[in-house]
Order: sequence, then C-alpha cells, then structure tokens
Amino acid sequence: PPQWSIQTEGGDRHTVWSLTHETIFRELGGVLAASRLYVADGHHRYETALNFRDKMRLEHPEAPPDAAFNFVLMLLVDVQDAGLLILPTHRYVHDLEGFDAVAFLSKLAKRGHVTRQNDRAALLRAIQEPVESHRIGLAYSNPSPSGGGQGGGLVYFTVDLPPRPTSDPASELDVSRLHRDILQGALGLTEAALEDERFVGYSRDLDAVLERVASGTAQAAFLLRPPAVSDVVAVASAGQVMPQKSTICRTN
Repeated sequence: PPQWSIQTEGGDRHTVWSLTHETIFRELGGVLAASRLYVADGHHRYETALNFRDKMRLEHPEAPPDAAFNFVLMLLVDVQDAGLLILPTHRYVHDLEGFDAVAFLSKLAKRGHVTRQNDRAALLRAIQEPVESHRIGLAYSNPSPSGGGQGGGLVYFTVDLPPRPTSDPASELDVSRLHRDILQGALGLTEAALEDERFVGYSRDLDAVLERVASGTAQAAFLLRPPAVSDVVAVASAGQVMPQKSTICRTN
C-alpha cells in the first residue's frame, strides 16, 4: 500500500510508496545505468543540491554514504511517455516608458507576419495550430477611441517569425525568438532586464496574464506555445540550458 497520498489545490494527485528492498534498488540501477538523464525542470535546484552536498562533505568527512545530503528527490519520466507535458510560461510587459502599441505593431510587421485575430478564442486557436514559423500570441489594450477591441477592450494578434537555419537549437525556440526579436529587438529591453524580471513578468496562467493587460497593470501580453519534449532533449544534448522560465513539466 502507498505510504501516503494527497491531492493538491490544483487537482494533482501525489501518491508515494516506500521501497526498501535492496534487490529492487539493484534492478532499478541496472535498468537506468545506460540511460541518459535530462533535468527538464528544476536545474537550479539540482545544481544547488550538488553544491550543498559538496559543502557538507567538506564539513563532515566522517558522514556515512547514506547521509541525507548525498541524495536529492527527483521525478523520473521516460521522454517518450505520452503523459509527459511541458507547459508554456507566458510573458507580459509593464511600466515601459512611452510604450506605443501602434508603433510597436509596426516594428513587429518588419520582423514577421502579423495577423489580427477576431477575439480571444480565435487567438487561442491560432497559437495551437501546427505551423513551421515561430508563432507567438500578442494582446494589448485597444488604443483607439472607438474601443472596438474584443474581450474587455483587448486586441489580439499572432506574430509569425520566420525560422532561421542554425546549429544552435536553443536559439530557435519560440521563447528565444520572442526574447531576441520582440522583447529585445522591438521593445529594446536588455538581457539583464529579462533576467532580473524588470519590466517583464512571467506566468503560467494565461487568463491572469490577459487580465493584467485588461486591468492596465500590464501593457502587453505575449502568449507562448509549449516547447516539445524533443526540443528540450535537443538543447540538453547540445550541452545547453533551456531559456529562462521555459520548461514547466507535468505528468498527465
């Protein structure tokens, strides 16, 4: 029987069994010995755990091999498991001095193909369509006096950025193109501002991001499609790290 089972506020069920037989450990070790391990979510926590382990080993050289600091909790999932999901983390910008939505849209049109979407539902359908381009959703408050925007005064667009041939898999992710071509290229934000989350916010909650724009606490929202598991594998296999806030893993 399981040791314990809980359900989170988000509706996820977590069940834990305790394995104590050495035979099981050896069998699992044999199965995983030839496998490659990708840290898809939480690499900062993993690196911190390694640093903490090294620190504790120096301070406690007499500690046994089974000391708690020699271990870290992980969820291991086969990358080909259909239940493995990667969720997108959306972006919004705020407090940009002199932000002009019309001028911003004109800059985007020089970098890719911009398409007006009728409403929120049309935008969500469009960003879920399979396309070869880097498709990013955009929403901002309607600047026109007529207030002709949909959904609480918001206007919606998709921005299709053309793919570029490269041997660098991380540079051609949707999120990388958003940062490089739009947030830095069109809006002029620096890489430091993105890393420090100045003028930029991040959220997995699409509705909350759009609500921020509708309420005026954000100036524009950028909606992303989730990266494919194969994207994460390609980036890690190239010895790179996924961009900031781009991999939120869940199991279905």
